[in-house]
Amino acid sequence: FVAVSVYFQYAGSGGIAGPQVGLVTAGNGNFTGTGDVSGRLSSNSLQLRSSNGTVTTAASAVSLVTGNWYELSYSVERTSTSGQFNASVAVYNSSNAGVQGSMVDSLSGTFTNATLWADSSVFAAIRENTSIVNLDNFAAQQGVAAVPEPASCAAMAGVVLLGFAAGRRRRGGR
Repeated sequence: FVAVSVYFQYAGSGGIAGPQVGLVTAGNGNFTGTGDVSGRLSSNSLQLRSSNGTVTTAASAVSLVTGNWYELSYSVERTSTSGQFNASVAVYNSSNAGVQGSMVDSLSGTFTNATLWADSSVFAAIRENTSIVNLDNFAAQQGVAAVPEPASCAAMAGVVLLGFAAGRRRRGGR
């Protein structure tokens, strides 16, 4: 599992088109070859792309407001089938401080990309266009098991202790 995201300020020029974020192979290094998977805004809709060809396009139109900030978030995960990936892309309202707001639209799908599947040196990448004023907070994250917050650990320990105490009471009452 890999997630890539970027915050951007929409300029309102050239139709609804935002940044493109995703993964590329080391040899390719960009979104113009065969070894890339990505999500982007284009022609008023979200798109999932593989090998820089449109794979899936959202049915609903995305409406962005000139001057506002948004987050474009993309995630991809290899499936157990060779060469196959599950991917999703979403656009969120955000503040100029990089705080994610409500979801504007999202799209998910499954596709095949043998070149990316076979490459062991994959990189996160971003591409912008003329309808972007500013980009901020580019992030790439490889999925790992979630580490619980300390408060969650304390709550889980409390539940375990309560269960232990209840079990002792039942046995002691016999």
